[in-house]
Amino acid sequence: MGNRTKRRGRRPDSMRWQKARNHAVNAAQRWDDDRRLQAHDPDKALLEMNRWLTRRVLEAELRNPQITALKAAIADAKAALDQAGADAPEGERRHLISEMDAAIAALMNEVEREKRGT
Repeated sequence: MGNRTKRRGRRPDSMRWQKARNHAVNAAQRWDDDRRLQAHDPDKALLEMNRWLTRRVLEAELRNPQITALKAAIADAKAALDQAGADAPEGERRHLISEMDAAIAALMNEVEREKRGT
């Protein structure tokens, strides 16, 4: 027989490449299907929006450290209002609400001032 021996258990190169191509095509199709499903997932969209907003807020705080103090003032005013509760006297609640509104307005003014660059 000479040099004409059969290779047992080995596939011809063309069959090996075809199997590899099929695997790659199937993997790409699965990846694309998963990507399309995730793109229409409302929870993922909400998470992406939250990440984007958080990133923008942190960037603003790095540019202007006063924003952090203003946010803390809002949190303190909200905590005082929550601590007073719904059964607090009307005058006290109005005063606490106006303090919280003033803290929010101060933050909004600072952000607007920063946007204008003044």
